[in-house]
Amino acid sequence: MRAYRNHAQELWQGMTSIIDTLVAEHDFDAALGLAEELDPSLTAVIDDFAARQAAIHTRANQMVDALIRDRRAIADDDVAELESLHERAMSVHYSSRHDDLDGLRHELTHSIARIHEERAQEIERRWRQSSGNLVEHLLNGRLTEARSLLERLSDDRQLGSLCPPVEDVINALAAYHGRAAAALRPRLNQNITIATQRGTQRGTLSQVDVGRGIAITISNRDPSTGVVAQATINLAWNLLCPQALAELAGEWPDGTAQQMAHAVVAIHAEDHQTARSMLSANRDHPLFHHLAGQLGDDQDDDHQDETEIARAFRDIQRRYRPRMSSDDARSLLQELEAWRQAHADSQFRRNLDNRDQELRMALHQIAHANLIPNGDFESNRLEGWESRGPAQASLSLIDSPQGRQHLRLYGSGRNGIEHRVITEVTVDQGGSYDFSALVRCANVSTEVSIEVHVDRRRVHQASFSGRSGGRATYRWRSGRRSTGGTRSDHWQSTSASFTIQAGQDVVVTIIGSSPDTMDLRVDDVVLRPQLR
Repeated sequence: MRAYRNHAQELWQGMTSIIDTLVAEHDFDAALGLAEELDPSLTAVIDDFAARQAAIHTRANQMVDALIRDRRAIADDDVAELESLHERAMSVHYSSRHDDLDGLRHELTHSIARIHEERAQEIERRWRQSSGNLVEHLLNGRLTEARSLLERLSDDRQLGSLCPPVEDVINALAAYHGRAAAALRPRLNQNITIATQRGTQRGTLSQVDVGRGIAITISNRDPSTGVVAQATINLAWNLLCPQALAELAGEWPDGTAQQMAHAVVAIHAEDHQTARSMLSANRDHPLFHHLAGQLGDDQDDDHQDETEIARAFRDIQRRYRPRMSSDDARSLLQELEAWRQAHADSQFRRNLDNRDQELRMALHQIAHANLIPNGDFESNRLEGWESRGPAQASLSLIDSPQGRQHLRLYGSGRNGIEHRVITEVTVDQGGSYDFSALVRCANVSTEVSIEVHVDRRRVHQASFSGRSGGRATYRWRSGRRSTGGTRSDHWQSTSASFTIQAGQDVVVTIIGSSPDTMDLRVDDVVLRPQLR
């Protein structure tokens, strides 16, 4: 009976190894056919694995398609570069090894970011050249001329997107002038006294025009001859004192366009304090640079500083690669740290939404490699690990939480089974270190204990059981079939931080056990210096 059981176990393990190979080669139909004969419960795992790989490829296609969708707005050379990258993405075969896809995704993302940044700089340069006269029309109250010029600019494929916010400003100025005109029309042909930027004007209000302003007729009698001479003075709206306009039109409504229109009126009246207040809340408006330049202060320089800060960060992003060398990552990490320290109070840094910290962590992981030998089990053999016990220690491809494969310990015994895998490393540099590992009890009878010793002193221990059914701290997959009605088939994580002195030995021991059949999975055992 025992011989039969051993033979059956060897046959089962051999068949599962064949299934692993078929899945690795993405021959899912053959793997499913064999799994149905061996253990129908495996078919759901393979189906889900195949769907996940297909989803990876689909996401890559969608990402690349989105990046090259707007080809007309990108220079021909840049389109060729994106198309080349697109062909490479299409050639990425379904793979459980994500590094190639991650690298390509990173390259695509930064390629399109660089193209859009260069295009934005070109648009900004052209806008500054083309919109100078537009601002002059606005400052001088010539709204009709401003509208005409804006219509021509809106036909430009690149500059057209900047025109609607400017049109809103023109409309806000026209509405403000319209309210002033409505207040003055009842006083047509009547004597009026109004404050202008050239002094107080008195006369007969002879004309009110929303687009151009007002006209006042002044009569003067010559004392010697008794002849009355008349002269008409045309006053554009911007020549009236802001206080006089405010008395006629009321307060400025709140809103971006109204604030920018208010800034136009304030700049012409040399009320720089009001203009700065209005502009400070609208730094991204297309008219900001021109209007800030009219103030003669450093508003525009501040924006230029923010642009340089953003450009420096994007340059660091662009040079990051998932497979860069540890030396290059260490150098780039130092550059990023210097950038973070120098621009801690910048608006751009505050708006990054933690992206600089994510890049910092990614660089740290490359710069400070995992000290555990073969901790990700991506080597084709169990290099760096000592296996002690009766279970079979193998590398499995099915349902790995990270990368291509993970460690599987499988075995059974009449009186139970216990198996250990051990690795040891000597730390060269003292300091604070982070440890983490992923484990999965693939059936309800499996239990696992993870221990970390530093020079024989235990600094960490964590235990997991397939019977616990508890909430996992790390769950890659969940809701799979398990026996006994208990949820056990998910990945769980353990982590710890501790201090290690230079020259001390660190021993990691993973102990799997079961009273019946043990099926334990282990992946991503990591020890690296702590990120300060």
